[in-house]
Amino acid sequence: MEEYVIGVLEAVEEGILSLNFATSGLGVLVYVLQALALYTIAQRRGIKKPWLAWIPVVNVWILGSISDQYQYVVKRQVKNKRKALLGMNIAIAVLAVLLIAALVWLIVSLVMMGVSMELFSSGNMPNGSLNPTVLDVLTDEIGVLLLMCILALPLLVLSITQAVYTYMALYDVFRSCDPKNSTLYIVLSIVGNFMVEGVYCIFLMLCKDKDA
Repeated sequence: MEEYVIGVLEAVEEGILSLNFATSGLGVLVYVLQALALYTIAQRRGIKKPWLAWIPVVNVWILGSISDQYQYVVKRQVKNKRKALLGMNIAIAVLAVLLIAALVWLIVSLVMMGVSMELFSSGNMPNGSLNPTVLDVLTDEIGVLLLMCILALPLLVLSITQAVYTYMALYDVFRSCDPKNSTLYIVLSIVGNFMVEGVYCIFLMLCKDKDA
C-alpha cells in the first residue's frame, strides 16, 4: 500500500512538473509572437524605437504608440495610451515586487518564530534572550498582513485598469490593420484570454502585415 501511495505521489509530481514546463513554454511563445507582431507593425509605420516591443514591462509603449497613431491619423485625436500603459505597467511591477518582498519577509519571520519558540520550549535559548511571546508574534505578523492588503488593493485596481486599456489599444491596432475583422479579433481576444492568457498574439500575427 505504501509503495502504491508513493507511486501515485511521484506520478502527480511528474504531472505538475510537466504542466509547469508546458505553461512556461507557452508563455515564452506568446511573448515572442506578441513582440514580433508589434515590432513589425511599429517598424512599418515609422514609430520610434520599435525594438522596445521586445523588452518586458516597457513593451506596452509600442502597443500604445500604435494605438495613439491610429487615433490621431483617423480621428485627429491626441491620446496618450502609451504613457498610461507604461505608467501602469511600471506601477504594477513595483507593487508586485513589494508584495513578494512582504510575503518572503512573512515566511521568514514565521520560520524564525517557530525556531525561537522551539528553542525556548526545549530550554536551549541563549542566556539573555527574550521570551518570544504570542502577542509580539501576532503584532508583527498582523502588521505585515495589513501591509500586504494595502499593497494588494491598488495592485488589483491597476491590473484591471491596465487590462481595459490594453484591450482598447489592441482594438485600435486591429482596426488599423484589418477593420473588417477587428471586432471579431477583440472579442475572441477577451474571451480567449480566460482560457489561454495572451491569446491575442495570434490575431496580432494575423494582421501584422496588413494596413487598413
